[in-house]
Amino acid sequence: MTKKMLPVTIPIVVGYKRYSHFLAVMSNDEKSQAWILNHFIQLYTDKPFDKDIHWLSFYLGEPLIWRHNNNPWIYTQEIELSLINQLTPLDEFIISCIDNNQYVYINCDYFYVPYSNFYGKANRRSQLLITGYDLEKNEFTLMDYFNAQYMAVTISIPALVHAAKQGIYGQVLNRSKIVVIELNQVEHYEFNFSLASKLLKDYLYARNSYERMPLFTKPREQASYGIDVYTDLQHFLDRIEQQSTAHSSLPFHILYEHKKCMRLLFDYLSKTGRIKPSAALADEFALLVDKTLVLRNLYLKLEISEDLLLIGKMKQCVETIKALEISALEKLIGFIDDAGSINLKQETLDEASSVHS
Repeated sequence: MTKKMLPVTIPIVVGYKRYSHFLAVMSNDEKSQAWILNHFIQLYTDKPFDKDIHWLSFYLGEPLIWRHNNNPWIYTQEIELSLINQLTPLDEFIISCIDNNQYVYINCDYFYVPYSNFYGKANRRSQLLITGYDLEKNEFTLMDYFNAQYMAVTISIPALVHAAKQGIYGQVLNRSKIVVIELNQVEHYEFNFSLASKLLKDYLYARNSYERMPLFTKPREQASYGIDVYTDLQHFLDRIEQQSTAHSSLPFHILYEHKKCMRLLFDYLSKTGRIKPSAALADEFALLVDKTLVLRNLYLKLEISEDLLLIGKMKQCVETIKALEISALEKLIGFIDDAGSINLKQETLDEASSVHS
């Protein structure tokens, strides 16, 4: 076989590769959307905003969703690159994986990745998802960010092999790993109504979700949760205004993706009959998405123009979004609690009926 491409679906969340590469595989099965909406509910400050631009994240219990023990769609095998190099040429290994319908998640030094912004400029460890090959063109097809978009790009096979073999820049031992990913066939996923309710309440009341789910990875001690991340966003804007922190659109993009998830969660619960439909609440969630998109775009305008006066508009926008979200989530949680009460009454009646029959 000289050419093969595995299917990829652009997922709901593409903000970070630790989400997007695995979701791009999972999302080939439409049923996985219920799992995604069930888990992409809580936000937290994964890192201090003055230390790392990736500070705002979804709290899933695991930084990489393939390690999530409740993810039935992803089967993975993790192998050290050094071991593969001892056994077989890396390009042959990757091609063999693709032939076996296995995606390859691999670390590379982006100094050696031609389409990267870091190419020839700076050593930067990052990951890409290899989804196909074309031997006639001598290239791999992969999913990665290009011009700020998560999309399919190509790279020559020799360039990819060289970039991967550089491993993790700065480490004495190259302990770089490859993750081989397979999409499991899942007949049915039962949406966890109780989990969704807990996570929504944790978000609204800014509670540490780890306290109710201690099997998850423990977050850092000073992390903020849910609605409290708006305070961190305001402080982040203060630091940008004072020019005392690194600029980044990432937290604003993650906030935007979170509102998209909230709107889709409401739509899913309504369409599947788990809560009563509400056109008014649907409009509120749609407005939240629009407002967070405006906020993200204001930041991008700020980055281009360097007009610090835009920060005042962004701060007002953050407060508007926060107030809108509190209102929308209070109503959604009310609908969920009402639905839970009805289901509990029905279960009690069913149990009583079975006892008397």
